[in-house]
Amino acid sequence: LFGLWVAPGFSDSDHYMPYLQQGGLELPSRDYYLDDSEHMQQIRVKYAAHVAAMLRLVGFDDPEGRATRVIALEHSIAESHISLDEIEDIAKANNLWRRNDFSAKAPGLDWNAYFEGAGLGHQQEFIVWTPTAFTGESALVASVPLDTWKDWLAFHLIESYAAFLPNAIENEHFEFAGKILGGIQQQSPWSERGIAVVNDYLGDA
Repeated sequence: LFGLWVAPGFSDSDHYMPYLQQGGLELPSRDYYLDDSEHMQQIRVKYAAHVAAMLRLVGFDDPEGRATRVIALEHSIAESHISLDEIEDIAKANNLWRRNDFSAKAPGLDWNAYFEGAGLGHQQEFIVWTPTAFTGESALVASVPLDTWKDWLAFHLIESYAAFLPNAIENEHFEFAGKILGGIQQQSPWSERGIAVVNDYLGDA
């Protein structure tokens, strides 16, 4: 639901800080959900078909209904996001929140459970890159039915592992993410994809 990484602090580069940023979308940015241009509308129609297809391929019942709810949730998440231009404005990113600020500024999510799960149970200070998204997304956790979140999590998990799942799922993922979003017309050979996986996991080592 959120991006989380650790890096030197904005104001104190001698010490590392956990950074938090908006997340939760499968499409590249909020504009893909909120822009009313004909191009973006066409992408959203194709995305709806893709979400339903992926859920159908792994055996979910009512894939179209589940897809509708997942996309509606992502649309609501996108409404809480700030634009890419604003994200790149570093001057707006240095927002220091203490542990108890989260329940006051972004009620709805069990923040103690979240930080424990992230291995940050004892951390007291965080840099929140996109505060409005945290307020909005946390409110959605409290208001959107749990079953919708489960479907959303399932779809995101399937997307993340599509390259390692049966061919029908990988091909469907490529048809949307590769061709429609990326403009790539042909899938790379297995040998190249295998090397890419090794590089991703081992890198220079």
